[in-house]
Amino acid sequence: MRNKKFLIPFLFLLALKTSAQPIITEKKASGAFPITNASGTVSILYDSADDSLMQISAHLLATDVEMVSGKKPVLSSSLNGAKNVIIIGSIGKSALIQQLIREKRLNVTRLQNKWEAYQVQVVKALFKGVDQALVIAGSDRRGAAYGTLELSKQMGVSPWYWWADVPVKKKKEIYVTANAFLTNGKVIPYIGKTASGITTFPVTASTILTTNSAHVMYGFSSTDTGKAKINLYFSPTLNFHNKEEGLQFAVSIDDEAPRTIGLNKEDKNSIFGIWNQWVANNIIIKTSEHQIKKPGKHTIKYWMISPGVVLQKLVFDFGGLKPGYLGPPETKAP
Repeated sequence: MRNKKFLIPFLFLLALKTSAQPIITEKKASGAFPITNASGTVSILYDSADDSLMQISAHLLATDVEMVSGKKPVLSSSLNGAKNVIIIGSIGKSALIQQLIREKRLNVTRLQNKWEAYQVQVVKALFKGVDQALVIAGSDRRGAAYGTLELSKQMGVSPWYWWADVPVKKKKEIYVTANAFLTNGKVIPYIGKTASGITTFPVTASTILTTNSAHVMYGFSSTDTGKAKINLYFSPTLNFHNKEEGLQFAVSIDDEAPRTIGLNKEDKNSIFGIWNQWVANNIIIKTSEHQIKKPGKHTIKYWMISPGVVLQKLVFDFGGLKPGYLGPPETKAP
């Protein structure tokens, strides 16, 4: 695998938490919201005056529900008499979302002044004739779309369904757990060398790595096998806990176990030397080595462990990567 290098684009197109808190179950329980069950399926509502992406998201969700359960929800741009509904909309543009905010049935404080953020929650008795609704509210159009796609993912439709023919996980009944509340992380614009980055919030988030820990996934293709290096570009961050291992993150490819790496452990005993170097370069670059076992499509996962870590960019190096202040240019998706 010589003289090949790939830069995995670090764009705003993926939500931070592609593995978020599970809210989908196949078992009926007290207070659970039924997306589809033996009695039928929900209606999906969107405001036709909202951005056109809301209608697209609603259609995608309806298709995904049908692929999982065999039952397709009814789509509507107005209340249609359904007892249980899913509402998709962006704050400030969706009349349905704005009404819930005015009536103080929906608190969107955590979405205000944010980019591409969403929250998914069940709201009860919100409109006349509606028993409960699953509300997918976005800070903007992309935030609402990301929340919708996260729901599809948890139902059993992989983000790789279209791209890599990953089979859909079938379910006879689909419920959202009682008191479910789901939100994504924060995209940080205009930061570092690449003018973008992501990190975990809140700063009190768990630092224990599990299979449900927050992570982002990117796909890449390789025509060969062998060793590959992943260079991870981070914003300079102090080892503010003063621990030997420093702040931590983890990396994995495909189904391998995540490899935990210390971001700034060198800072504990270096006084100011290494910190001055990081600040002067405006970057911390960490390298993780992996083995590509077969050619074809693969998935890299970046796992969040310590809050306060800001990732700017991922760079694959299969040999021949030339040094540079900004690193190689972004690889554009086909």
